[in-house]
Amino acid sequence: QHSLESHQRIRHKQLAIDDKNIKIRHLISKNEQLMRQIKELKSKISHQREVHTAEANCSQSSEEELRKMNELVKQRDHSLAESKALIHGMRVDQIALETKLYSMQKKVEELENVKLPLLETIKRQDAQGKGLLKKLGQTNDERPRNNQNERHYK
Repeated sequence: QHSLESHQRIRHKQLAIDDKNIKIRHLISKNEQLMRQIKELKSKISHQREVHTAEANCSQSSEEELRKMNELVKQRDHSLAESKALIHGMRVDQIALETKLYSMQKKVEELENVKLPLLETIKRQDAQGKGLLKKLGQTNDERPRNNQNERHYK
């Protein structure tokens, strides 16, 4: 009976050892699975860091591009404002020139209106002068032109 108890204890210890071996194998398997998951997570974290870095670089680059574009828009707006000011100045100059032109045309018309009566008067006086010369027996072309006579008439 002692031997049977001893054998049962040994058998019980053997079962306990086998049970512990199964638990150890299960823990080893679980450990390996966890190590794979850790490795995958590390890989994902590394990938996310790369993506985050790329996004940060892209964001920084986009901000720089946006700043450059805003600066170009400001330059364009400034240039546009200058162009509008120049165009306005040119319009003002054009209006001033058109006003001067109109004024000059009016003066030309006034001079034309004065010129015609003057020409008529000159023609009349010329005709009268020719008539007087004929009476005196000379024409304009025949009138003596020496210096003494001109001095005398002056």
